[in-house]
Amino acid sequence: MRILILHNRYQQAGGEDVVFEAETQMLREKGHEVIPVEVNNDNINNPIRKIGAALSAVHSIKGCQLLEEYLRKAKPEILHVHNYFPMFSPSVFKVAHRYGVPTVHTLHNYRAICPSALFLRNGVIDETSLQYSAFHMIPKRVYQESYLGTAAVAFMIEFHKAIHTWERHVDAFIALSRFACQKFIQAGFPSDKIHIKPNFVDEPPKLEKVYQQRVGALFVGRLSREKGVDTLLKAWQGIDYPLTLIGGVNMDLPRYVKGNIRLIGRLTREEVFLAMSKARFLVMPSECYEGFPVTLCEAFAMKLPVIASNIGSLTELVEEGVTGYKFEPGNVEGLRHTALKLIDSPTEADKMGANARRKYEMSYTKERNYPQLMSIYEQAIEQYKR
Repeated sequence: MRILILHNRYQQAGGEDVVFEAETQMLREKGHEVIPVEVNNDNINNPIRKIGAALSAVHSIKGCQLLEEYLRKAKPEILHVHNYFPMFSPSVFKVAHRYGVPTVHTLHNYRAICPSALFLRNGVIDETSLQYSAFHMIPKRVYQESYLGTAAVAFMIEFHKAIHTWERHVDAFIALSRFACQKFIQAGFPSDKIHIKPNFVDEPPKLEKVYQQRVGALFVGRLSREKGVDTLLKAWQGIDYPLTLIGGVNMDLPRYVKGNIRLIGRLTREEVFLAMSKARFLVMPSECYEGFPVTLCEAFAMKLPVIASNIGSLTELVEEGVTGYKFEPGNVEGLRHTALKLIDSPTEADKMGANARRKYEMSYTKERNYPQLMSIYEQAIEQYKR
């Protein structure tokens, strides 16, 4: 199959970029002809340019022209869109249909519903745009802390809702969890076109002395308040056990990052796997709606149990007492108590780690993911023919 995959990369590579690369590689390994259509945000390096990009996100003339060039030359059998914001726009789906090409869209976040993309306002969950309209978020400046930027993204959302872009020009949606699926159905997306398919990760590299003398808790991700880093650091006060934080810093870290708390910045994927092989458990204290964290897949692949906040998709991805534990988001004492349970029970942690590995093998491998993706492509093609 000849597949066109469209993606607007982020300045700081994140989970969506990893998924785009992994699916592209998987499809090529299976013998498909994959043509990526990529742009990046590298030149959008200040708030003014970011707002300017948002203003063009309703209908990006340059983005649609670029896609048209690929459609004419490649003549693909299907278009798979990961991230269209801000250099492309939702108009790409209509362009593809005009060229007779069926479309698939992976719903990595909630950008099609909420200007913040995460239902967040000042680090707190806010579903106003889901319950009412994205225009209600303009006074709250949830995009780049800007009235104009938020207004531009809100107009993109409401414009494409009004002209029925999602119902008319997307043949299949990929939701990453049951939670996300329900949010999009609640927002009016056609339920019969939404397919649930998780992310996957390749088998981790074989590491010497892997899983020997595992000790310490690990956090991997962006160090920001919505990721629950504040809660995590507060919970760790008084815990005499190593905590390592891996990731870029997007907040002023509190004064208590000291002692047995270690911050080591961004690492390569191989270095993250090495850190996971030495850790006892992973902590995901998010206070926002995660999509489907690749980090969780990686942890499960490395026999690492996960302590996660009981919010969004994490509620269904971590099985209580089987692959990890859950606590209420933002609850410092709840997180401290949960962490101490695993710290004091290494045998239980090992058992959960083995369960996590089995879950990875059953659900989050390339071999499991490929037939799911191809089935969605086939259904999208059939849907387009109707």
